[in-house]
Amino acid sequence: KTFRSKLNDTQTTTTIIGRKTVIIPTIPAIPSSSTHTKSTPTTPIEHSPPSDPIVLMRT
Repeated sequence: KTFRSKLNDTQTTTTIIGRKTVIIPTIPAIPSSSTHTKSTPTTPIEHSPPSDPIVLMRT
């Protein structure tokens, strides 16, 4: 039961992260500075999702 709960927790967080990752790039893609805005969010967004699940799994 504990394992299932932990698995569900990780899946929920991944879904939230995935949704946020989709929403963040969509907003900055609207301004004319798409090239500059796209480069900036790509780095933090790609780093945040993998880090979060790893930290959760380690805990």
